[in-house]
Amino acid sequence: MAADMEVSMELRVLRYIVAVADTGSMTAAAGRERVSQPSLSRQIRALERNLGIEIFRRSGKHLEVTTAGVRFVQDARDLVLHARSLESTIRRGRSAEDVSVVCSPQLFDTLIVPAALSRGFPVRSLVVRESSEISDFVNEGYADLGISPIRGYKGLRSVPVTSVPLSLQIHPDVDPFQEHEISIARIKEELDVALVSLIPTRETRKMFDRFCISSGVDIEVDYEVETAQVAQLLAASNRFACVVSDDQPRFGLHSHPLRSESGDAALPIFALWKPDHAMASELLSIASKLGPSRSPVGEADVTSPARSAFRSS
Repeated sequence: MAADMEVSMELRVLRYIVAVADTGSMTAAAGRERVSQPSLSRQIRALERNLGIEIFRRSGKHLEVTTAGVRFVQDARDLVLHARSLESTIRRGRSAEDVSVVCSPQLFDTLIVPAALSRGFPVRSLVVRESSEISDFVNEGYADLGISPIRGYKGLRSVPVTSVPLSLQIHPDVDPFQEHEISIARIKEELDVALVSLIPTRETRKMFDRFCISSGVDIEVDYEVETAQVAQLLAASNRFACVVSDDQPRFGLHSHPLRSESGDAALPIFALWKPDHAMASELLSIASKLGPSRSPVGEADVTSPARSAFRSS
């Protein structure tokens, strides 16, 4: 029970309660807090069970605060406001090295490590999560800055910082291509080994599939794996080739960036943070360390096109 109480009394649950009290609806509150409605409802109900009180009661189509919940909601609101003020005060005294960052495993290898070694990108407080988790991780306040191939949902600042080219990587002994860059059509025409790609839910695979469609080429993927590293390891056996968004080939593989008549195939990478973050300007500066040093990073709203992000870095 103590463990349940500790989880249920996290600050985010208090924010959810304030949101429900303000909107009169679990659905509207979930939209405001940018979480799923079932998750928000479940956490509030768990808190009510742990406290042994009913905070909300349905009245027609709306939820109303109960008599027992009035004091709790007011205290929750005070705590949330105080926490925001405290967070802002603390962040104003922080340096760039203290910024917490969350990124995907692949981007850690291809972007974060080179930027940390050559441009001072902060890694003191770095967490690795799947790409699909990064927006929520930033929104919940677990990290100041997210680096993701998935543009943040509305409500988060989303800035294109660079792009990673899609490439065919293959062992030199079975590489039929003499040129560095190759057209995607040549994979279908000239590749003699099995093709490995990431599973369909990965952003790299989605980009590859879109690129095939836009190029009018139907390419069959023979094997699907979870990570680029596994795909590269299979390619190193000289019985496979792999399509990955990794411009740092491992295991002695040759890397051929993919092209079509429409241009390069590249996976755009975004930096994400809360727009009201006390260190917003510093986060933009930190994010720029991931892009080409010759090109400054420019802000982009989440609804605006990020054409520059699709250019090969």
